[in-house]
Amino acid sequence: MNVEELDFGTLSNSGSNTKLSEFLTFAPVLLRVQNQRVVTELAITATADLIPDLSFCSLLNIDETNNSYSLTAHRNNHLLSQEENQQLLSQLPPWLFYPHDQPEVFKGDKLANDLNILLGAKVIYIVPVRTPTRTFGYFLAGSDQQIKPVDWSYLRSLAELTAIALDNATRFDDLKEAAYEMGLVNEMAGSLAASLNGEELFNSFIARLHNVVSVERVTLALLPPLGETYSLPFCWDGPLGRSRRTYLKNLTLAGSPFEEAIQRQEIVTGNWESRRADEKFNEVNIFSPDFPSQMIIPLIAKRKVVGAIALGSKDVDIYQEGRIRRSLLEKLAALFALALLNSRLYEEKQLSAEFDSRIGVYNHDFFDRELTAQIRRSRRDETMLGLMMVDMDNLKMVNDKYGHLAGDEALRHIANMIGRCVRATDVVARYGGDEFGVMLPGCTPTGLEVVAEKTRRTISSTPLILENGEQVALSVSIGAVLCPDDANTPRDLIQQADAAMYIAKQSRNQVRIGTNAHLPHVSEIELTTTENTEKLNSPENLTEWLAEDYERFLLWVGGNRDDIESKILHELNERLQETNEKLNESNNRNAQLQAGLWSGLKAVAGIIENREPYLAGGAKKMIKLVRLIGVKINLAPEAILDLEAAAWLSNLGRVLIPESILKYQGKLNDTHWQRIRQIPQDVVGILMPFDQLLSPSSLIAIKHQRENFDGSGYPLGLVGEEIPLSARILGIASALVAMSQDRPFRSRRTKAVGQRQLERGAGRQFDPVLASLLINQLAEGQLDFLDFA
Repeated sequence: MNVEELDFGTLSNSGSNTKLSEFLTFAPVLLRVQNQRVVTELAITATADLIPDLSFCSLLNIDETNNSYSLTAHRNNHLLSQEENQQLLSQLPPWLFYPHDQPEVFKGDKLANDLNILLGAKVIYIVPVRTPTRTFGYFLAGSDQQIKPVDWSYLRSLAELTAIALDNATRFDDLKEAAYEMGLVNEMAGSLAASLNGEELFNSFIARLHNVVSVERVTLALLPPLGETYSLPFCWDGPLGRSRRTYLKNLTLAGSPFEEAIQRQEIVTGNWESRRADEKFNEVNIFSPDFPSQMIIPLIAKRKVVGAIALGSKDVDIYQEGRIRRSLLEKLAALFALALLNSRLYEEKQLSAEFDSRIGVYNHDFFDRELTAQIRRSRRDETMLGLMMVDMDNLKMVNDKYGHLAGDEALRHIANMIGRCVRATDVVARYGGDEFGVMLPGCTPTGLEVVAEKTRRTISSTPLILENGEQVALSVSIGAVLCPDDANTPRDLIQQADAAMYIAKQSRNQVRIGTNAHLPHVSEIELTTTENTEKLNSPENLTEWLAEDYERFLLWVGGNRDDIESKILHELNERLQETNEKLNESNNRNAQLQAGLWSGLKAVAGIIENREPYLAGGAKKMIKLVRLIGVKINLAPEAILDLEAAAWLSNLGRVLIPESILKYQGKLNDTHWQRIRQIPQDVVGILMPFDQLLSPSSLIAIKHQRENFDGSGYPLGLVGEEIPLSARILGIASALVAMSQDRPFRSRRTKAVGQRQLERGAGRQFDPVLASLLINQLAEGQLDFLDFA
């Protein structure tokens, strides 16, 4: 929008040439102002002058960055002071803060009685101050009688003119800030690009940090991939004027000062105290009374927290808000984080030259080198070396039917099953595609056959369970040979194993042994020893196991068959009766516990809804909605039950919200949001003592239901599929149920509005797949139980 686009037609036809002349004189003056505060004050003063019938005039500014409001008001022929503006802002009713897309007039019974006294007006005018790309706020004005149509046109035109002027001033401020920051950022980027060494990067960052903030000690904390611990590799001390290595590793993240900044993914300041008995830790610790000003800056690269920087200063309150350039620190920290990530990736690439991290086993290059070394070692020690080549039978089917991600999961499953069947000293590697190589040093001919057949049976009997709960049967074909019996060079050994495996592949789900590719000659007793031990732990299989292995058992204990049989049957009968009684007691107890759990969940939901009556019926809607979603995406019945348990408790966090926040009028400030972001962690802490009743899936769903798909949610800022599926379902269900309910500050939405919110939030707040599913269900009338307006 520009000034030429303003609607002067109505103004020029009004007959008030003097007022129009004043307007046209004022417009270019306002557009030349480059300070937002001055623009606001000039615009309000000019509005009061041009439209004298207004008894009250103000601009309600929206700070989108901080999600807050400010007010600049004009009353009784003067601008109100900052304190008066703030007091008036806190008294405005919540409905005035709702989005207003078009100019609106409120009069009569639409106004609360106390608003007449508060603003000294009987008619309220709200006009958006916005450009096509940004809303700066609203003109909020009042009069005793409705103003003339021409004055109403002036008010709207002034709002448009003010929006253009504010946009110009904002751009000017942004340009000045950007020019200064760009110079520092470019300098930092050039410095960090010169090295991949962690210590050099740290020193380079510290050298530039002094240009931005006062600091006397800096400690670098790095997170491993799981993020449950941290290490302190480097520390910089002002008195020494240099950095040093600390070699402190595996420090517990939970409860440490770093935890808050890492979870919130934003700069935090404070005065923590954290000491340990470890003298080395205290030498680099900034969290002590020696440093009254402390600040922690999370290091975020590619939406991942890789660590944090802790700054300490002996100057009091030096890191207070307004005294630090927070946005610049975040940019410099982001550059440093990316450089650290690149450094870590470089080191990992060096290490991963021998490892297939996608599947979790060694790679082909390592296999070739290690096979040569193992053959050399077996010759030296005069021992045998077994080699198995394991080929997955149905990878193409899995890829075609379930997708390549499921194919990768299948390969990981195969690798995991092989790992369960071999010793820690054996070597498992991915030889290529869907083929694995397994080296068994010190193996015997019988041992080779046992391990090969056991591996085949384990994989065949253990299906892959996909994320949606579906089970996929897998199988492998195995060729196994011995060195030196079948071959004594790496190439010949692999060729012989491949040849045996090729023959097994003709029938699939087979094992072939040696150069003649014979079937394994392994007795059931050799293969089932471990399996029978596992069966003994399952009472329902006890009788079946004894029936299968009774003859072998008699041979094992020895003695007269009739005497032993009589004693065994008598003892077995008594044990089985005791077992059945205990099982019946256990089943009854479990049923009682389950009934108690569901009653307790309903009671908790009822307490929450009684506390906030406008939530009434929401829990039952949530249960019905998450069950519908679970069925539509083919979740296992157990997973749906876990979701229902989480749904009953989805509003538990509201109990922990302080009354002052629930009743706060206006936009929440940073302090409010800091408390709210902590609530999911607190809720899980409350529920942890009941972890024997609530599944981990339920607790995870409750903890992460406020995460957004684009990473803007809380408590951890997870992105996309990093958010557990159960939490994504609970989050979108909770939002949809909330839309269908009244709130103190708004009425329930219509179905059309709910559909638009899902469309807008897809890929941002919501999982796009789940959003699309619910949009279709809305259109088909399957969600009418939500009772939209």
